[in-house]
Amino acid sequence: TVSFGGGEVTNIRSKGMIALGRTPRSVAPHDIVRVIEAAQADVSVPANQCILHTIPVEYSLDGNIGIDDPLGMTAMRLDIQLQSVIVPTATIQNVLNCIDKAGLDVAGLVIKPLSAALGVLSPEDELAGAVAVDIGGGTTSVSVFSDGRPKYLGVIPVGGDHITNDVGSVLKLPLNKSEEIKKEISVFDAPENAEETLDFVYNARDYSVSRQDLHEIIRCRMEELLDTFVRANIKAAGVPMLPAGIVFTGGVSKTNGIDAFALDVLDLPARVSVPLDADRMPPGRNTQEYSSAAGIIRYI
Repeated sequence: TVSFGGGEVTNIRSKGMIALGRTPRSVAPHDIVRVIEAAQADVSVPANQCILHTIPVEYSLDGNIGIDDPLGMTAMRLDIQLQSVIVPTATIQNVLNCIDKAGLDVAGLVIKPLSAALGVLSPEDELAGAVAVDIGGGTTSVSVFSDGRPKYLGVIPVGGDHITNDVGSVLKLPLNKSEEIKKEISVFDAPENAEETLDFVYNARDYSVSRQDLHEIIRCRMEELLDTFVRANIKAAGVPMLPAGIVFTGGVSKTNGIDAFALDVLDLPARVSVPLDADRMPPGRNTQEYSSAAGIIRYI
C-alpha cells in the first residue's frame, strides 16, 4: 500500500439518500454501498482526475443526524454526507509507474495527508478536533479531523527543500551545504546576540553570515507556510473548534521551536509528535519521518 503526496487535491462534499422500505428494517452492508453510490452520483469528476477516497462524514436515519455507523440500526431511510477526495489521474499513474520500476505490486493507494494523520493522531485528537501537519522535503500535508473523521485533506507544494533553496540562494551555496547550515540554526529562537555570525570555509572561500539574517530567511518561509497555506486549509475545512490543536510531524518538524512558533502565528496549541506506534517500530525507523508509514498500517 502506497502513500503519496504531490499534485492538486480536491475535497468535494455531496449528499445521498436511499429508501430502506415501506416498513423499518435493519441497515445491511449493501445499503451502505448503495447510499455511497447515490452520493457519488452528484459528484462531477473531470476527465483527467479520479476519486481516490470516499469518506463518510455523517449518516442520518429517518432524519436523525449525527450517526457514525448505521450498520444494524433500524430505519426506513438512510442519508449520508460524503467527502470525495479527488486527485489527478496522471499523479496516480506516475506513482504506479514508480512502484512498478521498483519491482513491487501496488495493493492500494492512500493520500499522504490521511496516512500521516492516522500515524500521529490519537482517537481522542480525532474526536475533539485536530490538525495534522506533516512537513516533508517537497510538500506539506494537512489533515483536519473532527468528530472522529477527516473533514479536509490538503497538500501544499512547500516543504523543507524550499527553506534550503532560500538559504542557498542568499549564500550562493549548493544545496547539500545549505541543508547543513539550515540545521545548525535555531529557527524560531532569535540569537541573543544579533551580531553573532556563522563562520565557515567552503570550496576555499571564507563565509561569515549573520545568524540573525539566516534566522529571518528561514522564519519568513515558515511563516508563509503556516500563516498563508496551512491557515487556508484549516479555513477550508470549516471546523469551528480545534481543541487538540496542531500536531506536527515529518522531518522538518524536528526544527527547534516549531510548536511555539505555530502557537504564535496560528493561535492554536501545537506539539510535535512521533508515530503513535513508535515503540513497536524498529530503532531508527520510529521518528517523525516515518509517521506516514505508521499511518499506512493503521489505514490497512
